[in-house]
Amino acid sequence: MPSDVLIATPSGPFGELIRLTLEADPDFQCTLVDNGSEIWPVLSSREFQVLIFDCSFFEPEPRQVFLRLKDDHPSVALILVPPENRSDINPLKEIRADGFIPRPFDASVLPEQVKAIMEKKKNQPMQIEPSTPISKHDSWWNAFQDGIHETA
Repeated sequence: MPSDVLIATPSGPFGELIRLTLEADPDFQCTLVDNGSEIWPVLSSREFQVLIFDCSFFEPEPRQVFLRLKDDHPSVALILVPPENRSDINPLKEIRADGFIPRPFDASVLPEQVKAIMEKKKNQPMQIEPSTPISKHDSWWNAFQDGIHETA
């Protein structure tokens, strides 16, 4: 079964180049969006394994995409394409993406690169937010004793 990849880029020709490169490998099925507001409805419509996000979008910003993806779709690997004409964003500094595709990219290695990123994401343990430790006063035994005192 092919892996679903969502490609989000404001440049239609660039997105088509990525799509055609990946779909030349039967292990990939790609969806292309060229409007930043379409990313979330499309991501919610079916289960994607990868989001390739072109940082050339003005909205949403890469950091917003990273945070929302982490919260809403933590199993989706995020691959960033650094912006072409924007020096005000350096996604390498801001975001811990699962991978990066340079511009221009090497079409001969792109499918293997995406597969490696997917495998790395799949083998990565889920990060669970540490909960606050239970104090001795909140232990089950103390709660049990408090319950007995309240009912007596």
